[in-house]
Amino acid sequence: MYLGTLKESQLEGAKFLANKRRAICAFDVGLGKTHIAMACNEKLREYRGVERTLIVCPNYLKWKWAYELYNWTDSSCVVMDGIPKN
Repeated sequence: MYLGTLKESQLEGAKFLANKRRAICAFDVGLGKTHIAMACNEKLREYRGVERTLIVCPNYLKWKWAYELYNWTDSSCVVMDGIPKN
């Protein structure tokens, strides 16, 4: 469950993403794309039974995403870290 409170535009964005088969969240910098994505993911888990989500992001953001998921949802996450050989 998403534990934060979204602004109206963020809520519309999360609903849009959750209702489309394919979509991109292209909000401008600082408008809450991370929170929109987390809320959308939780809606998909709740309403469609989605069990896993793959988050693709730059390497330097992996642990930031894990931190945000830990703080704003009750979901767990696994961070793929290290070199491919390991």
